[in-house]
Amino acid sequence: MLRFLYRGLIYDRSRILLSVLAIAAAIVLVVVLEGFKVGLWQQIEAYPQHLQVQLIGTQAGVTGMTGARSVLPADTLESVEGIPGVQKVSPLVGSPVVFSQGDRKTPIYIIGYEDVGGPWRLQAGRNVTAPGELVMDYGLARKYNLDIGEQTELLGKDFQIVGLSAETSSMFNPYVFIDLEDAMAFLSVSEISQQADGGSFSFLLIEVQPGVEVFQVRKAIEAAVPVVDVTTPDELAANDVAVAKGLIGSIIGLLVGVAYVVGILVIGLTLYASVFERLREYGIMKAIGARNSRLYQYVLGQALVFAGAGVALGFLVSLGVAALMTWLAPQYLVVAWDGEVLLRSGIAATIMALAASVIPIRQVAGVDPATVFRQ
Repeated sequence: MLRFLYRGLIYDRSRILLSVLAIAAAIVLVVVLEGFKVGLWQQIEAYPQHLQVQLIGTQAGVTGMTGARSVLPADTLESVEGIPGVQKVSPLVGSPVVFSQGDRKTPIYIIGYEDVGGPWRLQAGRNVTAPGELVMDYGLARKYNLDIGEQTELLGKDFQIVGLSAETSSMFNPYVFIDLEDAMAFLSVSEISQQADGGSFSFLLIEVQPGVEVFQVRKAIEAAVPVVDVTTPDELAANDVAVAKGLIGSIIGLLVGVAYVVGILVIGLTLYASVFERLREYGIMKAIGARNSRLYQYVLGQALVFAGAGVALGFLVSLGVAALMTWLAPQYLVVAWDGEVLLRSGIAATIMALAASVIPIRQVAGVDPATVFRQ
């Protein structure tokens, strides 16, 4: 059986190569779309998960940073600092705005911070240390041909770019980091600040004293300061991802589903062509006593070999395609190297190969040995 399978595979090497390439192309499509979906969710949850605090205070009723605006009166900072178990509270201002140069416009998310809440990874340069400075997402800077040391206008004010951040972009809003004082000045003339006397913040980053139960501090803050809801960074990230999935999750799921359908069709057509080409040999094997079950094993074995070679090649090509896409469009992250994506795609490819073997198996089962001798 193995010898016959081996001889069949090397019978026409050029056709085998084309078959493997076709399956690899289908795998690349699946892996890239799966990787794009996973990368999008990772980008959305990246900022909250990189906040080095135990709790985050938001406006009551606001559960995330995506698709919502949180406004907290400035006096809530002192109120939260006075709660037993709270070690430090750092204010944060976050606001979606539109960055523009000439006729080009891009939605961005402004982060105003003091010492906590800034970029967690720098591609180049340094963090913000004074008003009038900003750190810009690397992909955004590249899109507008900006670099460290250059001036750019933001919020009606000229800023100097002192750093370029990495892993701070998404298809919704790349991040731009500025000094808290600049962000507060912007809010002081915006419509949100009218809801609070004496200025306002968006979020409160809360560090809990060592040895103190985080859950108890959370309950105490919400009880003492009703205008503040308290969440953990992981919960805030999960809420943001849930909002994004509600907005575009079904569309991305449809694209991934189409990719799997294309994969099944490609593998099915590849196996069908391979089996059809060798129907005469199957007829001879039947004529000399081979059972259908043995021929079925051959077809399944061939399908798994094709799928295995196609998956291996497809994974390698996917890594290159993902890197190329990220280089061409840094705002999009395709995590084709993610273990979950590769495992899911590999299992799916095996299932696709087995499912696609149904038609060739039915074709083999219908071969009449008598036709071999008539031909």
